[in-house]
Amino acid sequence: MHFDERESKYIPSILITVILTACSSSSTNSPQYETLTSNADTTSTLGGVSTLKRGEISLSVTETSGELQHNNSMTSFTGGGYSINAAVPNDGILRDGNTVLVDITDFQVSNSYDYVQTIIAGVVQPDGSLNTNEGFLLGVHGIITSIADVPAPNSGQSATYNGEAFGNYSPLSGGGETNLTNGAASITANFDSGTVDVNLSNFTSVGNGIDTVNIANMEIDGNTFTGGDVTITGANTNFEFIEESAGAFFGYDNAISAPDEVGGVYLGVGEDGVLLLQYVAD
Repeated sequence: MHFDERESKYIPSILITVILTACSSSSTNSPQYETLTSNADTTSTLGGVSTLKRGEISLSVTETSGELQHNNSMTSFTGGGYSINAAVPNDGILRDGNTVLVDITDFQVSNSYDYVQTIIAGVVQPDGSLNTNEGFLLGVHGIITSIADVPAPNSGQSATYNGEAFGNYSPLSGGGETNLTNGAASITANFDSGTVDVNLSNFTSVGNGIDTVNIANMEIDGNTFTGGDVTITGANTNFEFIEESAGAFFGYDNAISAPDEVGGVYLGVGEDGVLLLQYVAD
């Protein structure tokens, strides 16, 4: 099976991923979470956020959900109108009829993650390529943190995450695609105020690149966070038609008493082009 990224100008040749490292927090909770690779006889709740493309021009951000039975890899997945219920085979491509869910983490990041993965989902054609005319999901998905395990507002808790970023800007006119690589990321989850701040900078780019992406005051709602005030510097920075951002918390780190990993997406659509971002955290 193959996925021909050239079939859609909205599928980036290099997707944006932010690698984050939690630094500080405190609590008294000590919950236990199985990792994605665990074979324990138990079931974990899955969730995440993705950019959704429907038809030729419909783009939005949506949530995903599901369950993983660890001892036999039976997985359910729902999001963006796609639904899958199957066991994960050795090639890592979850199939249910013509609908597939592909773990592309190894192609996106250099580190390994216990609870979150980057994914693409959609419907395949007879030749094995993704039917991008129908649409696709592109995002982060994994063992989502229980709402009860996310530090509450007014708790006095916060966590700082640092890492790297890379991604893609696609002109609507075709051609001139800009790849963003080797970026730096700084993320602050202020559980006390119920907000998340995202800063991406220092990209190496080919073509007219993005210098910085700042998303301030994203609002934490349970185990996800959305919205925020976006400021982008550099070329191709006017996304007046659609601007959406969302993220989620994954797993749990008892050492910091907070979610262990974080992931999210940003979608910007303007008169000239589309900017897609993803980020994941360890």
